[in-house]
Amino acid sequence: HLDDRLPEGYRFGEGTSEMKAIGHGHAFGYIERKEVVENAIKGLEVMKSMSDYEPVLDINVLDEHNEIVAFATMWYDDINKIGVLEPVGTHPEHRKRGLAKRAIYRCCNLIRERGATAVYVGSEQEFYKKIGFSPISTDNVYKKSIKCN
Repeated sequence: HLDDRLPEGYRFGEGTSEMKAIGHGHAFGYIERKEVVENAIKGLEVMKSMSDYEPVLDINVLDEHNEIVAFATMWYDDINKIGVLEPVGTHPEHRKRGLAKRAIYRCCNLIRERGATAVYVGSEQEFYKKIGFSPISTDNVYKKSIKCN
């Protein structure tokens, strides 16, 4: 069991697509771009309609103002017993408090109860290594610049 207890002043909770889009906007640095936030709201609504989306695995961390300040969404493949994390983020003013880590751990605990054997994340950020993820492969991507008229 991974420790998913949040620091004082924070709690796990639900949120609307608008609340989640605002949380994403802060975490990913596009909060000032209203059209992007509006598209995020629409995208989150579509995400919720996907057949493999499970609300219980869409974890939000709320602050004392009921604003989403961190989040992690786990996509669980019950056949292969693996989870995939995407997206994960934290509001810049709430970083370094273990909020995203605890949201991820909450997801991991939930899928472990269902028989999960592994969790994957498609990122090389040092954050994931610090919370126990280890690289299993790297992909080389090559680019050739060409001019098109």
